[in-house]
Amino acid sequence: MLKRCVVGLLAVAAFGSDVLGTDFYQASGGTILFVKPNFADPNNPANWDSITPGVAIMRGGNQGIYNAITEPGYQGTSPDGTLWYFGGTVQDVIDGIITPLQFEPWQLAHGNSPPSTVGMDGVMYLVAEDAYVDIRFTQWTIGAGNGGGFAYARAIVPPPPSCPGDVTGPGGTPDGVVDVDDLNAILSAWGTSVGMGSPLDLANDDGFIDVDDLNVVLSNWGCN
Repeated sequence: MLKRCVVGLLAVAAFGSDVLGTDFYQASGGTILFVKPNFADPNNPANWDSITPGVAIMRGGNQGIYNAITEPGYQGTSPDGTLWYFGGTVQDVIDGIITPLQFEPWQLAHGNSPPSTVGMDGVMYLVAEDAYVDIRFTQWTIGAGNGGGFAYARAIVPPPPSCPGDVTGPGGTPDGVVDVDDLNAILSAWGTSVGMGSPLDLANDDGFIDVDDLNVVLSNWGCN
């Protein structure tokens, strides 16, 4: 599961199983503004929005968007590896206003009307990463032969941590090493409720610091 990171104007949240998890990524800065110009080469990875190692959003000269890593072009259920909801935000999912069961393939989510999504809040679910990402389309070129341009703003999706258990360091921020600083942070909060979404809550997404969180640190001791 993705770990916590500052992401910005838009938000990213990671969910576990079929219920809302507690790894939330929200802050006041850090979005991606992606533009695919009309007639840009869809086969050139430089023109893709590479969101994760398994998902890169692209569009050909017409039709819809697709996952350029796993699909040769748009298909009815594209983009592969994603589900969508338009008319809400990640915060609405966190609050339970939108449920995971309401997410659909991109085409169904907007009623087969891509231009209608321009300016509308939306959420993209990354299936493999189990993460929900705020996204807002800002442009959609209409008409076959007009180049297939589109643009959107989306939240940054942080990479998975290289060292699970790295919750702090000498400066009070994660330093890429799992060591005594991380151990002390867990022990200092032992047996307490740190709140859902706390970086100290390394296991179970329950907001409590216990032996399961300690085991994450010990299992990754010395990781760097």
